Amino acid sequence: YTHMLLASGLGLRHEYDEAGFVLAEAIKCKPELATMRGLQTLTLPYSSESVALRQATLWAGLRNAGLSD
Repeated sequence: YTHMLLASGLGLRHEYDEAGFVLAEAIKCKPELATMRGLQTLTLPYSSESVALRQATLWAGLRNAGLSD
């Protein structure tokens, strides 16, 4: 998951090339992370506040990195 967090952070910083590269490496290691839906199935349910924060940060950064829904 370290690669996913790094890709998200780079995506939030608008460093799209680097974010895409790191995201591709993460998907090579764990192909089920190739879509947002796949990633969401691997995360535990949290409080509504935690989900909102995750959507505003982690998910937004991964979408910027090129992760598809």
